[in-house]
Amino acid sequence: MTGDVTLSSGDRLADHAHDGRFVLLGRSPYGRFAQAARPLQHRIAYTSDPASDTSPPSLFVRPDGVISWATSRVTASSDDAVLKELGTAIQRWVGTH
Repeated sequence: MTGDVTLSSGDRLADHAHDGRFVLLGRSPYGRFAQAARPLQHRIAYTSDPASDTSPPSLFVRPDGVISWATSRVTASSDDAVLKELGTAIQRWVGTH
């Protein structure tokens, strides 16, 4: 499955991947996923596109366009579990440096 979607701005997610970095699309209205990408921003491009009722899930997409993590859970009550899952995916695919 490839991770190119149209964002509410009219851009495509692939527009954020031209430099060869992983792309993290955060759908949380709270911007919670940005903190997971911040330490590795030289390897992860973060873009925020808060979810609507018809939005696809938040995505972590490899440079080759393959989705390596996704979640549709964006409520504050599920943030801790979702952030832990995202952290595991980032560590697996990107590492810690």
